[in-house]
Amino acid sequence: MLAVGILLGYKMNDKADMSFITSLGKEGSYPIGRVEEVLRYIDSKYVTDIDTDSLSSIAINSVINALDPHSMYISPADIASVNENMEGNFTGIGIESLYLNDTVNIVKVIQNGPSQKVGLKAFDQLIYIGDKNVAGTKMLFEEIRNLLRGSNQINTVEVKIKRNGNPDLLSFNIPLEKIELNSAELAYMIDDSIGIIKIDQFSEKTYEDFMKSLEYLSDSMRMKHLIIDLRDNPGGILPQVTKIINQLITDKGRIIVYTEGDHSNKTEYKTNGKVFFNIDRLAILINENSASASEILAGVVQDWDRGAIIGRRSYGKGLVQEQYDLSNGGAVRLTIAKYFTPAGRSIQKDYSQRMNYDNDLQNRLDKGYLTDRDTSEGNKAIKTLMLGRPIYSNYGISPDIFIKADDDDYNEINNIISSYTYEYMYTLLKDQSQYRTNLSIDDKLIVNFISYIKNIQPLLVVDELDGKMKNRISRQLQFNYDVIMKSKVAAEINSYKKDPFIIEATKYLISKKSLSDLK
Repeated sequence: MLAVGILLGYKMNDKADMSFITSLGKEGSYPIGRVEEVLRYIDSKYVTDIDTDSLSSIAINSVINALDPHSMYISPADIASVNENMEGNFTGIGIESLYLNDTVNIVKVIQNGPSQKVGLKAFDQLIYIGDKNVAGTKMLFEEIRNLLRGSNQINTVEVKIKRNGNPDLLSFNIPLEKIELNSAELAYMIDDSIGIIKIDQFSEKTYEDFMKSLEYLSDSMRMKHLIIDLRDNPGGILPQVTKIINQLITDKGRIIVYTEGDHSNKTEYKTNGKVFFNIDRLAILINENSASASEILAGVVQDWDRGAIIGRRSYGKGLVQEQYDLSNGGAVRLTIAKYFTPAGRSIQKDYSQRMNYDNDLQNRLDKGYLTDRDTSEGNKAIKTLMLGRPIYSNYGISPDIFIKADDDDYNEINNIISSYTYEYMYTLLKDQSQYRTNLSIDDKLIVNFISYIKNIQPLLVVDELDGKMKNRISRQLQFNYDVIMKSKVAAEINSYKKDPFIIEATKYLISKKSLSDLK
């Protein structure tokens, strides 16, 4: 997507104003003046002209990177997009795109967004932004995205696009608008009693989005049991999570989470007992990419024995960040504390060896911890608060019901399917009139896909695909087709029918098993 990103981290309600140089320097105990002094000498004495702003960024990043994996410096150029992701909206022209063959290809125009209003369509290709050629010029995608944001002085963007069937480029003047993102849009009934809500991330609107979905399922669909899908959810804002947890735990005064650090007081968040909808049994879906705020939600549900956690061990991010504004227009996000779940466990995995931390997913893949239950999940001395079940600590959240990863989940072929689907459809739907409900997947299409792989990735050996891999490719092609032709929500719903996470969650919810019965 253009101008839509994901932010890992945490944002406090009270944002202090801080200058990285002067405010900290007033303390008198930090040798920050030396950095400024060296930069002044470089600026005035060095043999050639040097961009000291770039050097400053390098110096800041070097300091921040020496702290922990999640403290970060946010440059002035990036601050707008970072803050927009936290706020649950972005300013832009309202398109979803695929950067393919050095060209931005429009996959979808957001309904009622500015691009749809002026007449842009799916399968249009972006050639010019203003007078700048952005196709076939090896521009970075980030540069193109920034051009589409305009500036404080400009509230419209002029683009020229190539449209299939038109020999000439078409010009459009597109107003920049604030596009609202629904982070809990997917909400539907799996059967007569079980509903599911997928939360993509925790932004400033997530609780509101979640409650709208919960109201729809509870009042309109008479939902009894609930599945919350947190797979691939990178986290976000803590207060949004605590509000959602308040709708899952009926008792007042139970600890949700607490934070503590050497320079920050212990802060506890507790349930308020104000539950608006009745939810009987609960299941939470997580995987290796569920992080931070997602892990808090799953950890609270597990600690209080409120529901079953289904999937694979989560990412393991339990550090609290606070964002401080800098005088240059950027910001620094510093880790100030750790999260602890109600049972007192930290979910932060070890980061003393940064290379191991950064390569944790690959290490888990290599050791088979995604296809079999992870044996490195930390100590199991902590117990749940209601049933006394043993649970893991220090390595993220481990599931009550393990779902093994498919052998092909991390196959390189998966990275090629999106581009192939788009190019196939671009050829098939040149006049955009051949809409089909389902993609016609047969052996001919699979052979065509193999030829496509060989063309763009000659080193991949894909002469023969077994039945399992063919089925996976077929499912993934169908998913991408549904995303482009319908919506991501429609694609998710269709894919859920054969989803092993959903199947296991449904089995648990309709069974009479207690959490103590789960091994």
